[in-house]
Amino acid sequence: MRNISKVLVLHILMLGFLFAQHGSTTDGVSWQDAIVKLKEGNSRFITSSPSEKHYLKDVETTAGGQHPYAIVLTCSDSRVPPEILFDESIGRLFIIRVAGNIVTPELLGSIEYAAEHLGSQLLVVLGHTKCGAVNAAIAGGEAPPNIASILKHIQPSINLAKSEKIDAEHFTDFVIHRNVLYQIKAAMQESDVLKELAHKGTFHISGALYNVSNGEVSFMPEEQTTPTHGEEKPHSETKPHSETTPKEEHK
Repeated sequence: MRNISKVLVLHILMLGFLFAQHGSTTDGVSWQDAIVKLKEGNSRFITSSPSEKHYLKDVETTAGGQHPYAIVLTCSDSRVPPEILFDESIGRLFIIRVAGNIVTPELLGSIEYAAEHLGSQLLVVLGHTKCGAVNAAIAGGEAPPNIASILKHIQPSINLAKSEKIDAEHFTDFVIHRNVLYQIKAAMQESDVLKELAHKGTFHISGALYNVSNGEVSFMPEEQTTPTHGEEKPHSETKPHSETTPKEEHK
């Protein structure tokens, strides 16, 4: 009987050790469920009904490791804090922020790390209204080298808007929307790691737009955000493809 008790104690201790290693309780969330969680979180945010948070407890439970259920690539704009607008806490989201929510090799490395090593099955490329980076790219003119290196990634969407003869009233919003789709395409086509995970069904990219005026996140229809394999790499394009403005999927 005493030996059985010892075995049970050791088993409990081992489970506790494994939990500490895994840290977050969000481990193993499918990309489909991750989208649902994000939509539900944003609904709580815009209705001022946030979930109860225990930040210090979350600090303790994630100290041994992280397993965020979603990756969010979004803009550096101070009005777009993903943890807040998705009503989440510590260890739930793997956040990557850069002006214009663009994809570069360095940022792809972070995305690959979260997808391959942390088990996150969903990447959301989150653009937003009134984006300063997009406005700067549209305005054109000279920019310091480091800023210019960001704006060049937005230029293809501007070229597309011009080729589609988008009117002035809708031009900026079109470019903001198209830039999200363009960066999704870039992420998938420029990363063999993400391609392989996507083919296995364990990784997915969704596009979304955040409205800085009302706090709402609108996810784009999946058929609009699924990159077509075999197309030319986005950052080597000279002429954009002719496409119509995709509609957003509201809750």
